[in-house]
Amino acid sequence: MPGARIRSTTTGAGTAGPGQSRSAGSRTAVGDRIIVRGRTKTEVKDKLRTKHQELAAGIRTPAHYTVERCLKDWLETLNTQAESTVTGYRIMVRHLVELLGSVKLVELKVRDVDFALGKLAKRLSTRSVRLARMILIQAIRNAMVNDLVVRNVADLAAVPTGKLGRPSRSLNLKQALAVLDAAKEERLWPYVAVSMLGGIRTEAIPALGHPRSRPGTRAEHETPVGLPRS
Repeated sequence: MPGARIRSTTTGAGTAGPGQSRSAGSRTAVGDRIIVRGRTKTEVKDKLRTKHQELAAGIRTPAHYTVERCLKDWLETLNTQAESTVTGYRIMVRHLVELLGSVKLVELKVRDVDFALGKLAKRLSTRSVRLARMILIQAIRNAMVNDLVVRNVADLAAVPTGKLGRPSRSLNLKQALAVLDAAKEERLWPYVAVSMLGGIRTEAIPALGHPRSRPGTRAEHETPVGLPRS
């Protein structure tokens, strides 16, 4: 950062010490002026160095591009996702905006993300906190693709343990085998077996139809396997 000059200013009339801030200014190779501010010389130098690195990498983030704007821009890219999935993402984005929305994206730090995830962990399950981190990672990655930020700080944040979620209602292996064994002599056994062994939702089974069905044949109109006629 040749030519950078650091000077002290005060944030209020007559204040000093804790009220004192520092700023630094330098020019790029093409003459653009860069000004950063911080509480210490070290902070100012770090910010100035980061700014030069961003410019060298072709990164030119708008001055007021916030985490909130970053998240909303990412939501607009989800045009191939199911509406129910996007709705869940929007709900989680609102949680993140509440905690990080006003932070400028280029100033977002790992500790900021850790703080936000820690807050979420106090009221959400670990799975939801993990989803929040994933959303933030994807949103910042989208900003990186658009040359708005250099690195993805959310990638470096850890997922804290959240509140206990609702107990799982899934069958364990012993219970699943018991159900299959009990249904073996029943007419609905194929329906139960396909649902459980294939991991298919039960409401999706009726749409499968008979495996021998072919367009234009009588079998096309047969009742799906294992299902009673209505």
